Amino acid sequence: MNVDKKYTPWWIAWVAMFGIIEACALLDKGKGDTFTEHWRKWMALQSKTKVTGRVVTAAIIVWLSWHFLS
Repeated sequence: MNVDKKYTPWWIAWVAMFGIIEACALLDKGKGDTFTEHWRKWMALQSKTKVTGRVVTAAIIVWLSWHFLS
Protein backbone atom coordinates (compact mmCIF):
# COMPACT_ATOMS: atom_id res chain seq x y z
CA MET A 1 0.00 0.00 0.00
CA ASN A 2 1.28 3.45 -0.87
CA VAL A 3 0.51 6.47 1.25
CA ASP A 4 0.55 10.07 0.16
CA LYS A 5 3.32 11.49 2.35
CA LYS A 6 1.94 15.02 2.24
CA TYR A 7 -0.79 13.84 4.64
CA THR A 8 1.53 12.03 7.06
CA PRO A 9 2.34 15.12 9.20
CA TRP A 10 -1.36 15.92 9.46
CA TRP A 11 -2.22 12.41 10.65
CA ILE A 12 0.63 12.49 13.17
CA ALA A 13 -0.60 15.89 14.42
CA TRP A 14 -4.17 14.57 14.70
CA VAL A 15 -3.11 11.51 16.72
CA ALA A 16 -0.80 13.63 18.91
CA MET A 17 -3.56 16.18 19.58
CA PHE A 18 -6.01 13.43 20.52
CA GLY A 19 -3.38 11.94 22.84
CA ILE A 20 -2.70 15.29 24.49
CA ILE A 21 -6.40 16.05 25.01
CA GLU A 22 -7.11 12.56 26.37
CA ALA A 23 -4.04 12.64 28.65
CA CYS A 24 -5.09 16.01 30.06
CA ALA A 25 -8.62 14.71 30.64
CA LEU A 26 -7.30 11.58 32.38
CA LEU A 27 -4.94 13.59 34.59
CA ASP A 28 -7.74 16.01 35.47
CA LYS A 29 -9.69 13.16 37.12
CA GLY A 30 -12.94 15.02 36.63
CA LYS A 31 -16.18 13.46 35.51
CA GLY A 32 -17.27 13.79 31.90
CA ASP A 33 -13.96 14.88 30.48
CA THR A 34 -12.58 11.90 28.50
CA PHE A 35 -13.57 11.03 24.95
CA THR A 36 -15.33 7.87 26.13
CA GLU A 37 -17.44 9.83 28.60
CA HIS A 38 -18.33 12.34 25.89
CA TRP A 39 -19.19 9.55 23.45
CA ARG A 40 -21.48 7.89 26.01
CA LYS A 41 -23.27 11.21 26.54
CA TRP A 42 -23.51 12.03 22.82
CA MET A 43 -24.85 8.58 21.96
CA ALA A 44 -27.08 8.41 25.07
CA LEU A 45 -25.51 5.06 25.96
CA GLN A 46 -26.45 5.41 29.64
CA SER A 47 -30.15 5.51 28.82
CA LYS A 48 -31.85 2.12 28.64
CA THR A 49 -34.49 3.38 26.20
CA LYS A 50 -32.11 4.83 23.56
CA VAL A 51 -31.26 2.19 20.97
CA THR A 52 -29.94 4.47 18.22
CA GLY A 53 -26.72 5.36 20.04
CA ARG A 54 -25.98 1.71 20.72
CA VAL A 55 -26.62 0.77 17.09
CA VAL A 56 -24.40 3.62 15.84
CA THR A 57 -21.63 2.66 18.27
CA ALA A 58 -21.83 -1.02 17.31
CA ALA A 59 -21.80 -0.15 13.60
CA ILE A 60 -18.71 2.03 14.04
CA ILE A 61 -16.91 -0.72 15.99
CA VAL A 62 -17.75 -3.31 13.32
CA TRP A 63 -16.71 -0.97 10.51
CA LEU A 64 -13.46 0.02 12.24
CA SER A 65 -12.57 -3.61 12.92
CA TRP A 66 -13.13 -4.50 9.26
CA HIS A 67 -11.37 -1.33 8.12
CA PHE A 68 -8.20 -1.95 10.13
CA LEU A 69 -8.01 -5.66 9.36
CA SER A 70 -8.60 -5.49 5.61
